Amino acid sequence: MPVPDASCDVVVCSLILCCSSRVAETLREIRRVLRPGGELRFYEHQRSDRWPVALLSGLVTPIWSRAAGGCHPGRDILAEMEQAGFGAESLDRFVFGGFDHVVGVARPR
Repeated sequence: MPVPDASCDVVVCSLILCCSSRVAETLREIRRVLRPGGELRFYEHQRSDRWPVALLSGLVTPIWSRAAGGCHPGRDILAEMEQAGFGAESLDRFVFGGFDHVVGVARPR
């Protein structure tokens, strides 16, 4: 992003991380631009905790991804965020259109 380090109070991601071909790099860039105490607000697809749905999401992802702009509905966004050093402060999981979603607020740890 063409902004200085630690210059943003909030970064909003809406169905971006599930489409990114380089999620870890995207999250590193978000961390770079967030000021200390800044927030990542997100709405994303999330791999289901229900194994049949998670399996089905994984099976349809190759076709779905081509048809839906690179979207990976079976990606574990919350695990990716955790690995990138973000901690969720609020989290709401729900099913919409047959796929699991997550909306919440996270901050760098």
